[in-house]
Amino acid sequence: MNPIRIENERPYRDMGLSFAPGKPYPLGASWDGRGVNFAVYSEYATKVEVCLFADLLSKKEEKRFSLSSRSGPVWHGYFSGLKPGVLYGYRVHGPFEPWEGHWFNPYKVLLDPYAKSIARLPVLDLSLYAYRRENLEKIPKESDISIMSEADNAAFSPLARVIDESFDWSNEHKPSYSWQDTILYEAHIKSMTINHPDIPKDLRGTFLGFCSEPILNHLKSMGITSVELLPIHQSYSGARLQTSGLSDYWGYNTLNFFSPDIRYARKGAEVELLRDFKTMVKTFHSAGIEIILDVVYNHTCEEDHFGPNLHFRGLCNRSYYRLEDHKKMMYRNYSGCGNTLDVSKPVVLDLIINSLRYWASETHVDGFRFDLAASLIRGSDGLPESFPSFIAALKRDPLLSELKLIAEPWDLEGNFQDRFPSPWREWSDTFRDSVRKFWNSGDVDSKEILGHLGQRRLTPETTKDLPFEKLNFITCHDGFTLQDLVSYNGKHNEKNGENNRDGADQNYSWNCGEEGPTHNEDILSMRERQKRNLISNLLLSSSVPMLSGGDELSRTQKGNNNAYCQDNNINFYDWESDAEKEDFFAFVNYLIRYRKSNPIFGKIDTLISDDNSLLWKSIVSDENGVEISDPSFARSGSYPISWYARFRKTDLKNIMRETDSEIGFILLLNPTDREVKFVFPESSIGSPLCKVIDTSEKTFSNRKEILLSSYIAQPKSLVLFEEPGSVLNG
Repeated sequence: MNPIRIENERPYRDMGLSFAPGKPYPLGASWDGRGVNFAVYSEYATKVEVCLFADLLSKKEEKRFSLSSRSGPVWHGYFSGLKPGVLYGYRVHGPFEPWEGHWFNPYKVLLDPYAKSIARLPVLDLSLYAYRRENLEKIPKESDISIMSEADNAAFSPLARVIDESFDWSNEHKPSYSWQDTILYEAHIKSMTINHPDIPKDLRGTFLGFCSEPILNHLKSMGITSVELLPIHQSYSGARLQTSGLSDYWGYNTLNFFSPDIRYARKGAEVELLRDFKTMVKTFHSAGIEIILDVVYNHTCEEDHFGPNLHFRGLCNRSYYRLEDHKKMMYRNYSGCGNTLDVSKPVVLDLIINSLRYWASETHVDGFRFDLAASLIRGSDGLPESFPSFIAALKRDPLLSELKLIAEPWDLEGNFQDRFPSPWREWSDTFRDSVRKFWNSGDVDSKEILGHLGQRRLTPETTKDLPFEKLNFITCHDGFTLQDLVSYNGKHNEKNGENNRDGADQNYSWNCGEEGPTHNEDILSMRERQKRNLISNLLLSSSVPMLSGGDELSRTQKGNNNAYCQDNNINFYDWESDAEKEDFFAFVNYLIRYRKSNPIFGKIDTLISDDNSLLWKSIVSDENGVEISDPSFARSGSYPISWYARFRKTDLKNIMRETDSEIGFILLLNPTDREVKFVFPESSIGSPLCKVIDTSEKTFSNRKEILLSSYIAQPKSLVLFEEPGSVLNG
């Protein structure tokens, strides 16, 4: 079957261009000041053409040139005279054999996977599909896939733009926080800015709005050191969402790994988007805050075998995706999104490493959080690798190995935690679930809570599992907000269009007596107390803490625990405050300040000696002072528990610089619905104490010295005492 032709195609010289073979590296469209080098990978293609478009409204390309030079699987060519601003795409010829994993179709203009700027997103249309599809809302039959579509998609295809990537990084002051000093804040660009009354309207929802003074002041007032941005790579909403009036709001359906999402551009200044992003990073660095990107390399927006040809699928499907052995038209779906990129293939591993290096070197970001990272360490057989090539590639890279690297250490087909070695940090879903159960449902062993906090006795044999190698969180973008965690027993995702079937069913939440909004003062009071308990457990833990953006503002999603597709007030921060919201915000800020000035909480890794033992002593006991380490102690479930610890300040010399003396702490946790009288261990009696926090109280800064041998903890409360002058004054 003959591909379409451009009529009256003129020679290159008529456009004032000269053509040369060019170079196979770097991949993408690279402008050198004199012209543009195009290079694209396609192992099984028989011909590759560059298509140049006059403008974004063009229904077909203005010019089409063959890349006649080939170096192995890379097709390339250099056009002298081309300048930034050129709009382009590729047409790729080759076998249309879906049953063999080949979806080549020259009727489809494809996006450059290495494009640094997306000028036009795909416009949902039947012509985007390589096979003959007759309905966007109805899933076709597998037999329909075998018929190639001859509909040209040029009017609806994604288009890339050649850009000038230069930027002035002079006077940049890049911060660098150790993990033990890191306070991480997860945020979405639009959610945090779109409703802020002090951000100029034309900047709301943009990169420049995110680095505006109101946002920076908010984060600095909290003591945040590092912001983890939900995906800012160019994403694309699939057919189901678009036909339902929804969108890929969170951005986890990636279209391109090298370009920022045009949703965050200033209106009318889309061509300046990359420069805006760099300005945002530089501004954050000047404010002493790191930027970490949430990146999604496990799948793309091309969906399953019924999906459209947007880039990889039409460029070289068999090289990029994991295919089923017995039926190569089908994708292995470790992502839950229809397809999975095959990191065991060198071209895919190179793509990811090149993307990471681009964002680190070109935009100066400080680290990455890898979505469904377990899918990136599977070998060619689909099983987890003993020595993952992905981890090894990052470790030996002189730039990437110095950045903060965070793994979501599982995928949709398995849980492979503890496979990401230091200096990686792994998201701890066990911490999340254990703390939620402890305070909300009472079905977790209290000793487990102390283990997650790092407040336990450890031997040299167990220090390899120290909790500081994890990243702790109570809530994140995925699931309930903190406010909803104490306001709803069940999810309420009806607006997502899936009959409330999506999202996690088991949330370990508790509505405190009534589902959703209420005017009952007792319920409202208990919800505030539970929020204080949960956030205290997080910020007094020994791992890196991550706050979900907006929790400090008591943000609600109205019970939606999977708001990925809601571009509305379900996701947007509510900046209007009241007395309760202000009290909770002040409590969170106080806890962060306390953690940052405290030599113990969050810094347990500094207390390990050369022989891998801990340089402190502690006693874990029940409410009667009975030491839990006693072999005769046998209890399960959530019960009141206390932790008493003393530290020699000489052992804290790296962080305290104090003289030789001792300091002590007592932490009481009462998850029950009754008052509990805690009897303090004998070794703690005789020293005056200051009460740092009691989550049953709204006030938390009245630090009077008291001499106690016991303390009555209110139902559902956490209490922390310290010796006067130990850590934080006032």
